[in-house]
Amino acid sequence: MLRPSCDHADADVVTRRDVLKGSLAGFAAIALGARQSRAADIPDNPFSANNEYPYLFSPLEFHAHLEQKHIPANNRATEVIGIADEIAERVKFLLHRHLKYKRHAPTGSPDQSLHVASLQWETIDQYMHIMAGEIVKEGFTYQSSCSYHNGIVAKEKYNYWPLDCDLTSHIGLHIAKQHRMPIAGAESFCHMYLCSKNSHRVFEMTQLKNPAEFIQNHQIKKNRDHLTDAAAALLQYYGPMSEQKLRQLIAGNILYEIRQKAHTSADKANALDATCTAGEQMIKDYGAGYYLVSNLITAHEEAAKQHTSAQSAIIDAVTAGYHTMRKDMLKKQHAKILQAPFEQW
Repeated sequence: MLRPSCDHADADVVTRRDVLKGSLAGFAAIALGARQSRAADIPDNPFSANNEYPYLFSPLEFHAHLEQKHIPANNRATEVIGIADEIAERVKFLLHRHLKYKRHAPTGSPDQSLHVASLQWETIDQYMHIMAGEIVKEGFTYQSSCSYHNGIVAKEKYNYWPLDCDLTSHIGLHIAKQHRMPIAGAESFCHMYLCSKNSHRVFEMTQLKNPAEFIQNHQIKKNRDHLTDAAAALLQYYGPMSEQKLRQLIAGNILYEIRQKAHTSADKANALDATCTAGEQMIKDYGAGYYLVSNLITAHEEAAKQHTSAQSAIIDAVTAGYHTMRKDMLKKQHAKILQAPFEQW
């Protein structure tokens, strides 16, 4: 799946796959950029010794508030938080009922059932299946998107809820946070899914309607991407994602959405300039993740085309600085990372 993709007709607009396919070396830069900018106190593996939710934040809340902050027209984005909270309540009581029936849980409270479920991969699987069913009941339909606002509008107007892998995974993580479950985000090529601490099994959030395909494993993702073990480690794929990298990917998706809005603005030049300003602030706030920097470079290149030659020269100089940032990421990369030719990806 593309993260994100768009049907915009403007030839200058690029998708996440376009960004990542810019060069073979770009794949190494994704991980290197995240490593360089990650806060020193955030570990590569976010799971603690306890069986608990591994992050200090809800990616859903972070995405919805950031979307609404930077795209004022998307003023319904945060409504998704209330929907996810309602799903979380239903999941908790359905899990309690299920475990009591299966005699896996004490006769105590739903919170006790959640604790029991967090300890074994079998009960985590059951928990995730219940979560999947409740999200589907809300009208889930897999569709490329990077906007919670657009999903809320469609849900109200057409009675279906279009979500992509990122948005659905963020909802899953929000619910897991409510329940302190050991569920984390994981990344493969152009894709996000969820994983648990207690198993190599993973949860494919685009397959909520297909129980047979919902639970997979990291090896399936790795085989699809044709990556060596060294490449997987370098890119930080197929395992729990750090909090810093998760924030950077969300910010990159929001910046992508801002760029799409700029291309439909009556004042395209000023809108693209504002996009660049927003992207620069995001890098200051969350670090120079590769996808975030790449989207900012593209925004600067698009903005330069809207200005006079003198103005474009200034913008080009700024853009060159971000290109240098990406090149500096690459200088630390010494190993050949791809097992298959690039054209096969």
